[in-house]
Amino acid sequence: MTAELEPWEEEYLAFLADDLWPDDEYLDLEHRIDHEGDGEGGTGR
Repeated sequence: MTAELEPWEEEYLAFLADDLWPDDEYLDLEHRIDHEGDGEGGTGR
Protein backbone atom coordinates (compact mmCIF):
# COMPACT_ATOMS: atom_id res chain seq x y z
CA MET A 1 0.00 0.00 0.00
CA THR A 2 1.44 3.37 -0.99
CA ALA A 3 0.32 6.97 -0.74
CA GLU A 4 1.61 10.32 -1.89
CA LEU A 5 2.45 12.40 1.15
CA GLU A 6 2.11 16.11 1.59
CA PRO A 7 5.39 17.93 2.35
CA TRP A 8 4.41 18.46 6.01
CA GLU A 9 3.67 14.73 6.34
CA GLU A 10 7.11 13.85 4.98
CA GLU A 11 8.75 16.26 7.42
CA TYR A 12 6.76 14.81 10.33
CA LEU A 13 7.81 11.27 9.40
CA ALA A 14 11.44 12.38 9.10
CA PHE A 15 11.22 13.99 12.56
CA LEU A 16 9.59 10.87 14.01
CA ALA A 17 12.24 8.60 12.48
CA ASP A 18 15.01 10.81 13.85
CA ASP A 19 13.40 10.77 17.30
CA LEU A 20 12.93 6.98 17.34
CA TRP A 21 16.21 6.05 15.64
CA PRO A 22 18.66 8.91 16.34
CA ASP A 23 21.69 7.00 14.98
CA ASP A 24 20.02 6.50 11.60
CA GLU A 25 21.07 8.93 8.87
CA TYR A 26 17.55 9.35 7.43
CA LEU A 27 17.17 12.92 8.59
CA ASP A 28 19.96 15.05 7.14
CA LEU A 29 19.70 18.51 8.64
CA GLU A 30 21.54 20.01 5.66
CA HIS A 31 19.10 18.40 3.20
CA ARG A 32 16.26 20.55 1.97
CA ILE A 33 13.41 19.15 -0.11
CA ASP A 34 12.84 21.00 -3.38
CA HIS A 35 9.12 21.82 -3.45
CA GLU A 36 9.32 23.83 -6.67
CA GLY A 37 9.11 20.71 -8.82
CA ASP A 38 12.06 21.50 -11.08
CA GLY A 39 13.52 18.06 -10.47
CA GLU A 40 16.69 19.29 -8.82
CA GLY A 41 17.68 18.87 -5.24
CA GLY A 42 17.04 16.01 -2.87
CA THR A 43 18.54 12.57 -2.93
CA GLY A 44 15.44 10.52 -3.59
CA ARG A 45 15.50 9.06 -0.08
